[in-house]
Amino acid sequence: MAIKDDYDSDAERERRRNTQELKDKFFMEAQLRPATADHYQAWLESHLDHGGKVESFSPRHFNASRVYTLSQGGELPGGLYGGSSVDIIVPPGVTLAAPASGHC
Repeated sequence: MAIKDDYDSDAERERRRNTQELKDKFFMEAQLRPATADHYQAWLESHLDHGGKVESFSPRHFNASRVYTLSQGGELPGGLYGGSSVDIIVPPGVTLAAPASGHC
């Protein structure tokens, strides 16, 4: 008899499927696209110019695999934690509502 842990439970698989569906819908509606290093550099320069601080540092090169640029306004769905989270660059003139930002 195989032992199921919490990650293999039917409820957990259903939760992950629902989270992915919410995330996919958000990506389509807000027209998220993979960020480029130029997008990140522009965001970082603006952040620093407006008094923002660098709160953490990574010695790794920019990796766009989880960083996206928002193309039009939208609302971030709740429940995006851990491996479901994403980093989003919100350009000037675009609004992102994030009442429950999770790990994003």
